[in-house]
Amino acid sequence: MNKDKSLLILLLLFSVIIIIIGSIFYWSKYKQEQTKRNIIESDNLTTKTTKIKKDHKNKENISKDVLLNEFIDRVNELEKKSQEYGENNIITLNNGNLLTYIVYPKGNNTILNKSIKNWVDEKLNYYLEDSKNSSSELSIHSYSYIINDMYISVVLKGFYDNLSYAHPEDIIKTFTIDLKNNKIVSLDKILEKESIEIIKKRVVKEANLDTNFIDEGLLDNFIFTNDGLKIYLQRGMYTPMSDGSIIIELSKDFLKENNIIYFNSKNVKLKKEVINNSIVVNKKKIKKEIKNKKLIALTFDDGPGVHTNRLLNILKENNAKATFFVLGSQINKYTEGLINIYKNGHEIGNHTWSHKQLTKLSEEDIEDEIMTTRAKIFKTINVDSLAIRAPYGSVNENVKAVAKKLNMYFVHWSIDTLDWKTRNAESIYDAIIENASDGQIILCHDIHKQTVDAMDNVIKKLKSKGYEFVTTSELFKSKGINPKAGKIYYNARL
Repeated sequence: MNKDKSLLILLLLFSVIIIIIGSIFYWSKYKQEQTKRNIIESDNLTTKTTKIKKDHKNKENISKDVLLNEFIDRVNELEKKSQEYGENNIITLNNGNLLTYIVYPKGNNTILNKSIKNWVDEKLNYYLEDSKNSSSELSIHSYSYIINDMYISVVLKGFYDNLSYAHPEDIIKTFTIDLKNNKIVSLDKILEKESIEIIKKRVVKEANLDTNFIDEGLLDNFIFTNDGLKIYLQRGMYTPMSDGSIIIELSKDFLKENNIIYFNSKNVKLKKEVINNSIVVNKKKIKKEIKNKKLIALTFDDGPGVHTNRLLNILKENNAKATFFVLGSQINKYTEGLINIYKNGHEIGNHTWSHKQLTKLSEEDIEDEIMTTRAKIFKTINVDSLAIRAPYGSVNENVKAVAKKLNMYFVHWSIDTLDWKTRNAESIYDAIIENASDGQIILCHDIHKQTVDAMDNVIKKLKSKGYEFVTTSELFKSKGINPKAGKIYYNARL
């Protein structure tokens, strides 16, 4: 009997050991997946060429000029993404536990606008509720295509990262509207049944799906693009969570070979001002004497956008300078806005590529977010901007270490207008006027109409009190501050 008990105990101990080893193994796999943060196709800025990866491994100190040139080359790949429909609307929130950055289009089609906005509101409300008890981040971007004036396709993609979850949750939603009938349509309303079956078979094969788990919703998330048809499979729905989301691209050649109707896209070509390639860093100096005067710096985040040019006119009329911390992902859509910022003598800073919370990223991903925007700015106006404003002001030792390596520094703020929250010109005005003092840096967002509405009165009022509006670099220089790489500066008060 005792021998049987001993054997049973040994078997139980052995089982426990096996369970522990298995748990450690699967936990390790989950952590690797979370670290990779391989969310979805277009938001993944970590894809590097073999050469760049090799350089990172073999070179401890890379010349910043060489690194910048490498990222300039990579910008071309990122610009393949398209935003043909409407103007970008941006939602930024720092609502307690949830950091939010959502970009969605709004154009001249009421049905499409309403469908997109309803979905965005529904998602935002859901995740606001879900994040009440844990720190979280919500990030969604959009891309759109106009197909021969017959269809508009829009995809919204991103992630929700709740620290209490084992891994981030992918977010994917597509909309395609039939412009003739002014209705949101599914793929089976556009293509013949035989074509749908051909596409399904191709998707199953490409994604290596188990046919036992295929349902009628397999092709729900689709868009037409300049290059063909894309089908999005959200992770956890048709693929294992560990595999991430999958995008199946069906080229125009494939569609043609299989007699599947495809409408060639008609790109909307926006007029862009061409600037001379010989432009060098803007070294214009403000001629008026600024020493011994009260100085203050207006800064604007998240642009350029639809309201930027109106803001520039207000600044020009009031002889005021400002600093614009731009998102790399916005520049292609609003190239003219960035050029006008530069031509009007304002300063341009770096607000990363896609507004992700840098403290949650690996050092390589942090570098990608910063350097891709730096490269895009340089490529557009030949200005190498070294000032960074971290999204949400979120910085830790890893983020500072990357900035130091890149010879860049952080410019944050000492007055927060909370314009993203109040969306009220009077409240924005009060927040600035009541807190203004010499050497302060003011945080605003030029993507909000109400912010721009407030600026004329703000500038006139502070000028009547003896203030001069300067860029952050001019502010630091006037106070004898020489920004150091990797450091954070909130103001220039002596």
